[in-house]
Amino acid sequence: MKRTLSVIALALFAVASVAMAAEPAPKTTSFKAGPYAGVGAGIGNHSVDGGSDTTEVAINVNAGYRFLKYVRADLSITPYFFMEDDVTVYTVNVTGYGTLPLNGGKITPYVGAGLGYLGVSGDNWGASSDWGITFALGSDFVVYKNWSVGLDLRYQGIDDYKLLQVTVGPRYYF
Repeated sequence: MKRTLSVIALALFAVASVAMAAEPAPKTTSFKAGPYAGVGAGIGNHSVDGGSDTTEVAINVNAGYRFLKYVRADLSITPYFFMEDDVTVYTVNVTGYGTLPLNGGKITPYVGAGLGYLGVSGDNWGASSDWGITFALGSDFVVYKNWSVGLDLRYQGIDDYKLLQVTVGPRYYF
């Protein structure tokens, strides 16, 4: 848990540093409806009730559509890369978000909820896959024109398996 909190603090510091050090970000070009795509990297803490608990590296790919100034939705795919226990974990999520642009749109906090598919398999973990609810909380920080850096905290669970992930990465609004 200490490691997870340290990585979260480091990610927040990195995003804030990039956002402040960059050339002053113009107001987002607009809040017009349109597609976006992004990637991210981070960590995920995986736990099974009454059993194993581990934190590993995650890579996230997402694509979505902004419908209105305050509403967007996306599809994200996140595989996890484990070095131990021969475990395979991946998630596929469809999430809707409510956003609140601040400071002329340069900072946009969001909350989200959606439907996620979680697949887990491994020698010590057994095998499980199912659909469940996913919750997200985060913020986008505009760094240049249509580019932002997003920081995302996501929770997902099926049966007795729980996943808490933190990712950070660039996003481009077309």
